[in-house]
Amino acid sequence: MEVEKKIGIIQSKMIAIKETGKNPFLKNTYSLYVQDIMTALQPHLTEHNLTVHFKGFVCEHSFKQHLMLVVTDNDSSTYVNSEWVIPDNTDVQKLGSYITYLKRYSLVAMFNLLVGHDDNDGQVFKSKATVTKKSEGVTEEQLQEAINMIKSGSITKETLLTLKGHKLSDSQREKIESL
Repeated sequence: MEVEKKIGIIQSKMIAIKETGKNPFLKNTYSLYVQDIMTALQPHLTEHNLTVHFKGFVCEHSFKQHLMLVVTDNDSSTYVNSEWVIPDNTDVQKLGSYITYLKRYSLVAMFNLLVGHDDNDGQVFKSKATVTKKSEGVTEEQLQEAINMIKSGSITKETLLTLKGHKLSDSQREKIESL
């Protein structure tokens, strides 16, 4: 059976990923860990004799770093891949966060995994405890965490500014917009 057909079978199972990660800024849980994703995915990969690995390399044309997800069908030795460009960054922590983000979302996209309450439309989980009044804004700790997330590339300032349930004061909004 071709690798694409096997991936299609796994996609049709609508595998849900348990949310164990915590976001201190948004005060919600999400599927933070590649380990969570692989734990849910591995039995299906084994059933269909597929292997998954990531490969880093420098493109010979652009000289940019890339991260590639490779899914191999061990029965036929065929494979598919998904490739991402890694932005230049000398801050190793930011680079590590970015690579982890790419790994998570590469796996989620390749296998069409169900990841908690997907937030592609900006409707984040909220509770009375996490919603603050507009005039007060978020706490300084939450604001700094948001700034760090923007700088690391894990969220864009445009996405952050449109999140519902977490109000920014005018001065906090200006601080984010100036990044």
